[in-house]
This record gives sequence, structure tokens and C-alpha cells, in this order.
Amino acid sequence: MRFRRLTLLVLAAVLSNGCAGNEFTGNPLIGTWRAEAPTPLGRFNLGRWYFAPDRVNAYGYDHPVDYSVSGNVVSVIPRDFGPELEFEMVDPDTARLTTPLFGGLLTLRRVTLPGSASDAVDD
Repeated sequence: MRFRRLTLLVLAAVLSNGCAGNEFTGNPLIGTWRAEAPTPLGRFNLGRWYFAPDRVNAYGYDHPVDYSVSGNVVSVIPRDFGPELEFEMVDPDTARLTTPLFGGLLTLRRVTLPGSASDAVDD
């Protein structure tokens, strides 16, 4: 009887974890990403974006930001001027910009830098 309860508890834990969906811990955007947009001829590379714990570097400009993570949605909140951006984490290596202004056209794909153990941004 005890073995059956233990087996049922373990099975319930595994099943509930597997059905949880894409839940991410910490800030899954931290790192280096390639921004791209769809075109009739394929994907158009919009350059690299670097997400650090306190800033974003996009198009050669550093922007001080704060983040809010809720489930698989990461909000990037500028400390100064600019729009708040919401990214839906599709999987650990793909994020989609869902902010209405951009119509979901921008996709980020994680970049693994050659020769590095991590793709985290150096401060």
C-alpha cells in the first residue's frame, strides 16, 4: 500500500511538471540574440541584441532597463524614455515580440558565441 502511494505521488509530480508548459526561471532573455523579421524572400536579419541584467544593447545603443518575468512572458521596461516591450518565450532559444505596436513580426533567436561556455553578456 505504501509503495502504491509513493508511486502515485511520483507519477503525479512528473505529469504535473510535464504539463506545466514553458515556465522559465530567472530571466530567460539574458544573453545574445539575433533579431529577425519575416519578408516575402525569407527572414531579414535585424542585428544582434544583447540583454544584460540591467540594460539592453540594440542597434549599437545601450538602454538601461528593468525586467518583469511572468510565466513565459518577459517585459522589458525602459528606465528612461521608450516603449515597454513584451517577449513571449516560445522555447529557450526563441522569443517573439508580442508588443502590439510591432504586430508580432520581430523574432529573437539565441546566439551561441563560438568558444564561450555561455552566451551571457560581459558588463
